[in-house]
Amino acid sequence: MNSHQTDEQLKRLLKRLPEPELPASFRENIMHRILAEAERSKKRSERIGWLLVSLASLSFVGLGAAALIRINRISPAEFDMLALSLPSMPFYLYIGALALVLLGMDHIFVKAYRKKMKH
Repeated sequence: MNSHQTDEQLKRLLKRLPEPELPASFRENIMHRILAEAERSKKRSERIGWLLVSLASLSFVGLGAAALIRINRISPAEFDMLALSLPSMPFYLYIGALALVLLGMDHIFVKAYRKKMKH
């Protein structure tokens, strides 16, 4: 028997088999899995974003401290951040609070925009 005849016989045998019935909730289950995976992916990317922002912030603080030490020729043992920043503390607190408020507003606006675009 050649391969062409074997293929034809297999096709005929497979045509005789009844098609399996899918469960009634098949589409619903598949969509649920797809949405769950999309949610996991979204959360994963959000966590990675927060991690990168945190690392960038810590590196900026470290670079700032290193610059202050280098510019002022202060040895790390003599470095007292509190003494350097005490007179300017209200200004720093104002800038920090302003940054937090702006970040919060940005988060709220982006969330509202995404919700609007979703519908």
